[in-house]
Amino acid sequence: MDAFLVAFFASAIACAAWVAYDLRSHQPEIMPVMKVAWVLITLYSGPVGVTLYLVSCREPRPGTHQQFVAPIWKQAVGSTMHCVAGDALGIVTAAAITSALGFAAGVDFAIEYVAAFLFGWLIFQVAPARMQGQRLGAALRGAFVAELVSLTAMAIGMFATTYWLRGGGPSAPGPETLEFWGAMSVGIAVGFIWTYPVNWLLVTSGRKHGMGTMSVMGKGGHGPAPEATAAQAEAGAPVAAAN
Repeated sequence: MDAFLVAFFASAIACAAWVAYDLRSHQPEIMPVMKVAWVLITLYSGPVGVTLYLVSCREPRPGTHQQFVAPIWKQAVGSTMHCVAGDALGIVTAAAITSALGFAAGVDFAIEYVAAFLFGWLIFQVAPARMQGQRLGAALRGAFVAELVSLTAMAIGMFATTYWLRGGGPSAPGPETLEFWGAMSVGIAVGFIWTYPVNWLLVTSGRKHGMGTMSVMGKGGHGPAPEATAAQAEAGAPVAAAN
């Protein structure tokens, strides 16, 4: 198992390096915050992350990004990926600290949940909204409920999986072990699956943005994506008002 994990994480680092290069060199329409999220997702999931990037986000030809990401399922992938990238970073960081400090089982998950919420809400939701020009109060309020709902769905899947694989509390393997990182990687994948339907609903209802394109959303990319609105109209679904 250790040999498999070493090979997996080596491939994940290589995949993330390629995605970072491709995003920087060949994908001008992908927003900066989404580029960071894609690199993180690929670090977490290796070849799976690269595959998801290729089929849902990477424009096949220059100038085609808006059209390529228009389908609702791709918009939901973008929203989910954006959520999971930030939330997982908070969870893994907090898990490493709580493990080192020997917190009791249950307490560690509570701390991880709070850390994930703060990472996802403030860094991956509010900060991009501020870059787009939203007032701080509006950005905080606008992202709060969507982040809370999305994170909770992710945490249910991820925490159950990591507890099953590594346990909790002082006896759980820490970040110095491959078991820790393997459990986190599998947990993030399960959390992604759990929160994808939630993000689908949040995007179609206008509560969250989807994949986004620089030319129509700018650098921040907060708020429901025009791509998602257009796709809803084509499908005959109610179009949510922008907020």
